[in-house]
Amino acid sequence: MHGLKSVIALAVLLVSAGFATGAVAQTVYKSVDDEGNVAFTDRPPMQQGEGESPLDVMPLQIRLTNPAAIAANRENAEKESRARDMVDSLTAEKQSSDEADDAARKAEERAANCDLARQRLNRYAQANRLYKSNDAGERVYLEDAEIDAERIKAARAVDEWCGG
Repeated sequence: MHGLKSVIALAVLLVSAGFATGAVAQTVYKSVDDEGNVAFTDRPPMQQGEGESPLDVMPLQIRLTNPAAIAANRENAEKESRARDMVDSLTAEKQSSDEADDAARKAEERAANCDLARQRLNRYAQANRLYKSNDAGERVYLEDAEIDAERIKAARAVDEWCGG
């Protein structure tokens, strides 16, 4: 009796060890009937008569599923997805912030250029005489037509930078 228990225990141990490896070899039989239908089974079909095609025997490796590993893989995939979403969200926030900073910087630059253009237009409007410096650094006074042209340029600069 003691020997029978040992044999059973050994058999259970060997079967368990086979399942623990994660892969089990099993034979799959493929057969084709008279109408050309293909069937796969783990049991050999009944004996064939003469003239029939022999059975194809295909070795098959089966990997047992591990629910804990599947759950862990799913959880890891969800974590990676959440991390990607967070990175995308932070990237979008940074881009939005950068665009707002760019818009604010451009508005400040526009306001500063508007002030300069208005100051120039006011100086040109109040001045009786305008001059430019030549290459030697000496003043060269403008004629009336040149003064009018410079005032028109200054007015256009105000329109451009101040919007009207």
